Amino acid sequence: LLYGTAYYGGTRCKDDNVRGCGTVFWIDPSGGLRGTYAFLGGYDGANPEGPVTLLDGTLYGTTVNGGMRCRDSRKGCGVVYTMTVSGEERVLYRFQGEPNDGSAPTGNLVDLNGTIYGTTMYGGRYNHGTIFAISASGSEHVVYSAGQPNDILSPSGLVASRGTLYGTSELGGPRSGGTVYAVSTAGSEHIVHSFSQSETLDGERPVGRLIAVDGLLYGATQYGGDKHSGYGVVYSLTTFGKLRVLYRFKGVPDGDYPTAGVSDAGPNLYGTTFQGGTGCYHYGCQGGYGTVFRMAR
Repeated sequence: LLYGTAYYGGTRCKDDNVRGCGTVFWIDPSGGLRGTYAFLGGYDGANPEGPVTLLDGTLYGTTVNGGMRCRDSRKGCGVVYTMTVSGEERVLYRFQGEPNDGSAPTGNLVDLNGTIYGTTMYGGRYNHGTIFAISASGSEHVVYSAGQPNDILSPSGLVASRGTLYGTSELGGPRSGGTVYAVSTAGSEHIVHSFSQSETLDGERPVGRLIAVDGLLYGATQYGGDKHSGYGVVYSLTTFGKLRVLYRFKGVPDGDYPTAGVSDAGPNLYGTTFQGGTGCYHYGCQGGYGTVFRMAR
């Protein structure tokens, strides 16, 4: 089965959101819907923005809102949840927000040596997000608080490679255009590559999850690729910071703005773009509805 999340939908939830507090769903490879779980809001969690991660037969995920009311949000600072493959949900941890905890977990979770790691957009010592660790029993602690001068802001996109965590931050860094960063499980952090807001040939605003293949990191930036701004790039990066642009998007009829990172399958990379393509014909539509792309590594 294939598992995914929807930010809205499901039944009307305790926050009185008529669009619903979001769902986890599972489908078979032919596209048939096999089941859903609808978040209720409140202590249950609300609005899952990241994917689910399957570990030892159990699904792990996060919701941006829900949990307990906290200093950062009246709707709650978000939760980490577990779910059986048949749809039985349990809240593993409820975030408490700044200054001692994270708030609004987003992105994916990753397992490293039996501990689960993730990121929050806000909270922490400087209220610019955290990298956190959580055990299968629900014991959580902040590994790193983002937001010092020239540092990462709102970290996301984690991947584990050779015992170290790597991720992206859409903003922050010495050149203000976002970063790829590394952090040890003990909390030692450094920036692997800093993107620029003005020199955009190498991309600007890295987004989505990184992948690690054969000692290289692969990812995408939402913008950049030419001297004026650009429609985003796909890049590879060594863990020592040497970046190579693999592709610069060109706009319609090509893709525009790859916002979800890339995935790996054999010798190829796959991904999506927010706009672009040729399937846009009605009056007033100029940017296209987006593309699915494949490219060689």
